[in-house]
Amino acid sequence: MSCFAQEKGLPLFSDDFSTIATFAEKWVPNVKGPKPQPQVGHIAFPGHGTLVTRTATPQQFYAQMELTLAPSDNVKSDETVFGGFMIESYKFLVRSDGKSWMIYKLKGFERARGKVTAIADFEPGKSVVKLTLIRKVENGVATYIFRANGKDAGSFVCDAPVAPDPQQPDRFKPLTIWSYKMDMNLLDYEMSTLKQSDADSPNLIINSSFEYDQEGIPLYYVRQGRYDYAKSTAPYEDFLAGWVLDTQEKHSGNQSLRMTMNPDVTTREGLMAWGAGTVKGMSGVFSVWLKADRENLPVRLQYGKSKIVHVATQWQRYEIVNPDLPKPSVLSPVRILFQNTPGTLWVDDLQAQFINIPDETDLKADATFATAYKPSNLDQAKFGQRQGPQRAPEITIMQLPSDVLPTVNLDTWKNRATKLDTFFCKLDQATNKTEAYIACDKTNLYIGYRCFTPDLSAVDTARGDHDSFRIFGGRDSVEFFLDPSGTGEDYYQLAADAGGSRTDLGIGHDKSWNGDWQSLSKLNHKTKSIDYLITVPFATLAGPQMQSRWLVNFGRNDVATKESGSIIKTISGRFNQTAYWAQMNLPSSVVDQYRLGVTVGGYTDKTDGRRVLLTLANLTGEDQSVTVEFFDAQGDAGKLAEKQLTLRMGQNDLSFLSPVNNSKVKVKLTQANHPLSEQMIVLGKRTPVTILSRLDYYMNETEALFKVTTSLASDQQLTAKCTAAGQSVTVPVSAKFNVAIPLDQIPDGEHAVDLSLFNGHRKVASTSTTLIKRPYQKGATQINQFTRSLIHDDEPIFQFAPLLVAGWSHQKREYFQGVVDFYARHGFKYLHLLVQPAALEQGVWALKSAQEHGIRVMLWTKYFEATDEQMASMRKQLDFPNVYCQMVIDEPELKLPSDVTRDFLRRIKPLFPYHPVMMNNTVLGIPGRYANLETDILMIDDYITNTENRTVASVVKATDLMYQAGEEQGKPCYYFVISQAYHHYREPTYGEQIAQVYGNIAAGCTGISYFDSTPKNPTNWKAFIQLNKEIQSLTEVLLSEQEIGQATCSADPKLLRNATYLHDGFAYVIACNIDENTMGKVDFILPAGWTYAGQAQVMFEDRQLPVTDSKFTDNFPGHSRHVYKIKVKKP
Repeated sequence: MSCFAQEKGLPLFSDDFSTIATFAEKWVPNVKGPKPQPQVGHIAFPGHGTLVTRTATPQQFYAQMELTLAPSDNVKSDETVFGGFMIESYKFLVRSDGKSWMIYKLKGFERARGKVTAIADFEPGKSVVKLTLIRKVENGVATYIFRANGKDAGSFVCDAPVAPDPQQPDRFKPLTIWSYKMDMNLLDYEMSTLKQSDADSPNLIINSSFEYDQEGIPLYYVRQGRYDYAKSTAPYEDFLAGWVLDTQEKHSGNQSLRMTMNPDVTTREGLMAWGAGTVKGMSGVFSVWLKADRENLPVRLQYGKSKIVHVATQWQRYEIVNPDLPKPSVLSPVRILFQNTPGTLWVDDLQAQFINIPDETDLKADATFATAYKPSNLDQAKFGQRQGPQRAPEITIMQLPSDVLPTVNLDTWKNRATKLDTFFCKLDQATNKTEAYIACDKTNLYIGYRCFTPDLSAVDTARGDHDSFRIFGGRDSVEFFLDPSGTGEDYYQLAADAGGSRTDLGIGHDKSWNGDWQSLSKLNHKTKSIDYLITVPFATLAGPQMQSRWLVNFGRNDVATKESGSIIKTISGRFNQTAYWAQMNLPSSVVDQYRLGVTVGGYTDKTDGRRVLLTLANLTGEDQSVTVEFFDAQGDAGKLAEKQLTLRMGQNDLSFLSPVNNSKVKVKLTQANHPLSEQMIVLGKRTPVTILSRLDYYMNETEALFKVTTSLASDQQLTAKCTAAGQSVTVPVSAKFNVAIPLDQIPDGEHAVDLSLFNGHRKVASTSTTLIKRPYQKGATQINQFTRSLIHDDEPIFQFAPLLVAGWSHQKREYFQGVVDFYARHGFKYLHLLVQPAALEQGVWALKSAQEHGIRVMLWTKYFEATDEQMASMRKQLDFPNVYCQMVIDEPELKLPSDVTRDFLRRIKPLFPYHPVMMNNTVLGIPGRYANLETDILMIDDYITNTENRTVASVVKATDLMYQAGEEQGKPCYYFVISQAYHHYREPTYGEQIAQVYGNIAAGCTGISYFDSTPKNPTNWKAFIQLNKEIQSLTEVLLSEQEIGQATCSADPKLLRNATYLHDGFAYVIACNIDENTMGKVDFILPAGWTYAGQAQVMFEDRQLPVTDSKFTDNFPGHSRHVYKIKVKKP
């Protein structure tokens, strides 16, 4: 180990918890665990919990944190409780008895080991304990070093960590902060690199020579220039052109940053170096090479303190020394600014570094403290070439002739199969040779194995137990993984041993799944091998997700050599690393017939039994006449029902009455006795009948409309009776139907609505809801619960709103007039306005200007912080007719107990009877059902740029949670996405911006707000403007109440998000690839029961696609969207 193995390197991440504004961006707590305590500046673990940073944990690190710990109140006196670090399976803790405790279990050892050391002068709840954990990796070996208050608390060596996701080979299991039955307070946390040698660069600035960019803008820099909204009407593109990379003029490397202070568009220009390290109280120097287009251009350098330098027309180095650096914060202390003076400044080779405390004489003499410029070591971690996972070679499978039937006598058919003969044990070729032969016919996939072994007499051929895990390594066996979806997520794991035993796991490692597949084996003394024939019917793996390109891995467990080898080559040797699996191509003529099956199942209980409800998808490309059989998958009731039906292309709903109360069924589809699919379906409980009002309240509408959904309409003629305020309406029942209650005789107020379903005179189900009627008021906003959107002043609205902040009393009226005019010039119809209590007058100016431009406003206020008297005054002053929604509290889960916010929402809602009242949540609020989700609109903020290496899919996932949480009540889902943030290391790319908006729309959002200012990157700005225009043109489509069903597509639905709408005689399909990778060809099947024109117009792209038999095909590059418009009519 080098002499620097225990020295801290460059800081990567730190937090002293003095602000909670970015807590959710920085940290991932478990739902009911750690909570920020902003009043005292720490994180409280109330007896339990885990906390993980969103910043990736590197392979080598130096981590420190300060804690106070005390046993929780309910802990027994003899109970061992603790808190501290946890990583991999290793724990580095402090116990309640004041001792550090390191505990670890090494591979190959049955028992855990550890070390316990007393911590001097420890007092529970009072003493601050500083824990240090170091991980050093050399030559495949990791050394962990643990310290408590600077004293040795133990160390050990083990295998180097392996990234759990091969797609991200440099992203290791995170370091976790953990408390068990301890009231623990986390006061401070820091993660740093590990110093390697004296040759390490001292530079704390990432991308310090601007060599790495995203769409022409340097990464890890935040532009400090501002468009002059108050005075400028110049094109915004002129402002964007003032901050660009210059390949012609540079001090070193390939380019510099050129900043132009153009008084026609801005009064200030500059940069902030994101993430530049600082440690409170240390000394540091910031140096930079600068050049100007004129002599003596005044420029301000900042490194926790400021200094004006006068820049010459030749490259020169300038520096600023700070003997007392500030503590880390969300903003970097390193900045370069120049303002009020026109000119152009070139910037290159920035360097911030820690230095020894400078001598006062040297400071006064303006001595040089910066060492020679050297790019930061952090650049390698951020931008170094990453060797991603390499898949095993692609496999193509041919269909066997009809006269060839594979047997365990492999030599009779192996020459017609695809041969695999390269198997690896980790990175090396396996000792004993293995051959695999893969083939198929119209019914089965065949896998032949020839596993060579020198001593067949040592092979155990006794038959073992079915589904025994001993088969995985404990016996001579073959093991193979099949993912018919090709996604790497929905795979089956099957294994067979030399004795004929079989073990199989379904999708999601489902141990209860037992597929209909066969295994034969024999000892082949001629070839000295164990030969296997595996026969897997396609029907046992069938489903709508099946593709002609699978992901597969074929492995072998060899007892003689104690090796487990497969066709993939990995460091860990684990078979289930899907990123390394081979792509296997099967004939589409074979696979397509099996692309059908159940996608979701449920049940409702009736007096005469349990009704099972299933949705089946048919993606075979044509209607299929099938027999559907249902079997009891929990007991011994056998076949429950059988139906003959035609599965239309796309989605099909089906139900049957079950004689047993089961929650799991086996569904078999056959065609002329030929098996097509066989699935085990877990059934979720559903309500027999639901009712939803179209509007959350009514005013001058002639009728109140209710949408009813029931699972009881299949086998009998039912009627529904709906009663409200003494008025009753009776209508026939179908699976989905509407009930209209006339409103002319119903008084204002809140009325109970009762719905009952009758079979003759016998009531079979009932439910209820509420009807609210209020006096008409112009400018009122209602929630359309059918479309989960807003209606303002009788007009459906789809919010696409930039954020405008009235935050400071010094802001001028001209600024707000200029900002609103700017957005109006660019076609925006909505604004999201934050009005701070100290800037009430500024908020009024903004609202008035927006009203004059016809711009509607979502109003964000801080009513929670106001007294009742202040709130009344604020409400009166901010009462404008263009306000359509009240956002009254932001991210409350970071600072308030759930019941406090719930009670606040209950108190304030009656004050705004004609506006939705809402809170905005972090990613923690929705899954935790914070404040009982008593918000009229569900809204979340989660930003793709708040941490490194995030994906659009991770952003859209939050909409899935919102949509599900608000489905029963028809609540709208809104999203605060990122445009440009003053504290993020980059802006979204053009593609990310397109994908995050369209992806969220397809997932169910009907409103988008942008945090926190206008984009400053040209491509992001282009997407911003484009999206506003497109969404305005699609508003009537996105909010249409007409129903048509949903199109189905062949791509992974988690990554190819799509939604189908019907409006004005046209079907619209919005489809978005939220993944960065190209999807290639995607097949779409339009909803059944309609007649479609022969062409689909691809909106915004000036092209058309042919539509044949309700099907069309298109390609999807990474982060791309297509909007299809097809003429349609009901047959």
